[in-house]
Parts: sequence; structure tokens; C-alpha cells
Amino acid sequence: MAVLDTSRPDWQDLGMRTTQAPLLLSTLERASLGAVARIYPPELVDEILLRYDRKEERRRALPARLMVYFVIAMALFSASAYREVLHNLVDSLRQLRAWADHWQVPTRGGISVARQRLGVEPLRALFDAIARPMATPKTHGAWYRGKRVVGLDGSVLDIPDSEENVTTFGRPGSNRGERSGFPQVPHAGGRHHAA
Repeated sequence: MAVLDTSRPDWQDLGMRTTQAPLLLSTLERASLGAVARIYPPELVDEILLRYDRKEERRRALPARLMVYFVIAMALFSASAYREVLHNLVDSLRQLRAWADHWQVPTRGGISVARQRLGVEPLRALFDAIARPMATPKTHGAWYRGKRVVGLDGSVLDIPDSEENVTTFGRPGSNRGERSGFPQVPHAGGRHHAA
């Protein structure tokens, strides 16, 4: 069993160091992963994991803190496979000298189980703790007559063709009087605007 590198207490209990040749990440990729740790400090992540009883009692190959950062990294590397995202994340930790020996990227199934164990609640709480509007009253174009300028947009998502989905969401029609090939779910989103 590998020994944790305790010289980096902010990443302590996060994983294990290896001596294998590092994967070469671009400067942008390293900066992105480094920014994640600055925006979501390990102390805050740990506090939220404790609040939702997700801090593990035993050492795991995929500890809860790592999985929080992994879920965030998936957004940064959305075109990459899960295992590649995890490898990039761990490689960044190796470059910080915060990862110990003999760790290998687990299987997709192991990653999936670890994500399920984490759940959505800690991630929602982390977002709520950090997310704030960036525009201030002095930001040009972000305010009109004392009100924040926002935009709304909507679209539809095709969903699996099942009886339950058809019953719940229906099949939208077309301008030719036909029904679409799949049930669709409408969705909308908003964002703040600034010039």
C-alpha cells in the first residue's frame, strides 16, 4: 500500500503518488485545473462533504474530494472520456506533488459507482456556496434603470422513445402535420448579460 504525501495538507487524503512519466497537459489545461482548486478550495469541499456525510471512513481509490473535482473537470474536458479526465486531474495533482505511488485510473464502472456515492447534494451546495453574479452596478451594459439585464433562451431535447416518455411529454407536431420521431422535453435557461 502506498503512503500519502502529507507535505501537502490541503490535498492530504486525496490520493496516491506515482513515479510514472507524467501525461503532458497543455498550459491551458493545467491552468484550468489549478483554477478549479482556487475557486473551490479543498477546505470548503471538505466542509460540504462532512455536512452531507460523504467524507469516507476508509481510504478509497476514488475519494469523495477527488470525485467533486472530477465532476467539475468533466465540464472543462467535456470532449474527453471519463478515464482521460480523471487521468488529467490526477496528473495535475502529481505535478503539485500531492499524489502517492501505485495509483491507476479505475474502470469506468468504478468511476460511476464513486459518482453515485457522492451524489448531487454536495455539488449543489458547493455551487450555492461559490456562485455569485459577476457584474456590479458599475459594469457597463449589465444594468438598465437599476435592474440587472438577463436573457432567457429555450430549446428542446430529444429523449428515448418509450411509452412512458410519450405519455408524459408527447410528440410535437411538424408544419407538415406529422409527429416527430421522438418525444421531446422543452427546457429554458437564463444568464446575466454585460457589454
